[in-house]
Formats: sequence, structure tokens, C-alpha cells
Amino acid sequence: VPVHLYGQSCNMDEVAEIAKEYNLFVVEDVAQAFGGKWHQKKLGSIGNAAAFSFFPSKNLGGFGDGGMMATNDNRIADIARMLLSHGGRDKYNVVHIGYNSRLDTIQAAVLLAKFKYIDELNSNRRKIAQVYTAGLSEISELRCPVTLSDAYHIYHQYTVRIADDKRDSVKQSLAQKGIATAVYYPLPLHKMKLFRDRAVAAEKLEQAEKASEQVLSLPIEPLLSEQEQLLVCESLKKTLS
Repeated sequence: VPVHLYGQSCNMDEVAEIAKEYNLFVVEDVAQAFGGKWHQKKLGSIGNAAAFSFFPSKNLGGFGDGGMMATNDNRIADIARMLLSHGGRDKYNVVHIGYNSRLDTIQAAVLLAKFKYIDELNSNRRKIAQVYTAGLSEISELRCPVTLSDAYHIYHQYTVRIADDKRDSVKQSLAQKGIATAVYYPLPLHKMKLFRDRAVAAEKLEQAEKASEQVLSLPIEPLLSEQEQLLVCESLKKTLS
């Protein structure tokens, strides 16, 4: 399950090699990367199946909860259609234990209205990311995100890494200046209570733990003004100077 995190594509060439070697299905997690690409192929069209999120905060977001599954495999599609509607092909005759996961009409209408603007909005996010990278890349205690050479990053989040245990104090300082930031995510999976109590990692996952202590996502709404973008940069420079 390759996760295209923050809008950045995974290296799908490497994923394909591993899947071929071990005869695995590939299910892309495109929740944060609608419109992103790998080798000019849209994310979600590369694996055997893909999951999308239409939560309001996503690049293509609805008016509430929603999502989509995509596949070019008729067998998978047939099972998915049953699962999303209580588990059956025919009304009142279930084949699988399913769910009520149908997208309601209002959500579909909102998504269709926004869909025509998705490329423009993603382009705006990429421009904001360029401003941030230009303004922040010389701060020694901060690492800006990078784009893989074969990827089209659509910046669902612009997530920096702040060294020396300063992340939380930087977040607080920016909040005092009226700049909202977020931490995605404060706990790696193996440290969450559900998994911590049921499984032990085979080895220390130091990089995941370190990332969870350093990541900070900056404002990157596609309608963010140039003045607001520069304010974020200047505030970070002053905070870390």
C-alpha cells in the first residue's frame, strides 16, 4: 500500500519491482494526492486499485465525508460495488458483510463543481510551495520538502522538518502571530496504543520516530495571498534566527 503522502508520489517504479518479485497486489493510497503524477501517469491509475479521500480539507474535498475507489480490474470493481452497498448485488440479498459507503448526491454535486478547477488549484499550491522553498531553504535548522524527479507534487501539505527539538516551540510562536500550522502526524503507527499493545516492531524505527518529532505543515491553501505567504516565511526566519 504505497501512500502518496502530502501530495508527493511514492517511487512507483520501486513499488512495481517489489510487487512483481513477491506477486503482490498494489493498492495506492491517493487520499492526499488527487491530481498528482508519476512519470506523467495520474496517481491512482498505476496500481491494481486505489483509494481516494474527499474529506473537506483535501485538494478535491466535498462538503463532508466521502471517498472513492478506482480500479481497472472488473473482479475487484464488482466486489467493491457490493461492499459499499451492504454487501449485495441485489437489494435485500447480501453476498458479503458490507457497509453503507455510498456517496450521497449533495457530495457528488459539490465534487463535480470543484473538479473542473482541480488542476488550477493544484497549480496554485505548487506556486506557493516555490515561494516557501525560496524563502526558507537557507534556514539551517529547517528542511524543506523536495519533489522526486519523476513526480508531479501537488502539495496537499507543505511539510517542513525542524531540528533540535524546536518544532513545538516554533508552532507556538507562529500561532501567536496568527499563523496556523499542523502536525501530520505526532505518532508513528507502531507507537499508537492499538498497535503498541499488539505487536512489536522487528527493529527500531528511528527515522519514523524522528520525523514525527520534527514535521510541521505550513499554510498552503490555494487562495493564500502573496502577502500571507511572505509573512509565513518572515515569521519562520525570525523564530529560528
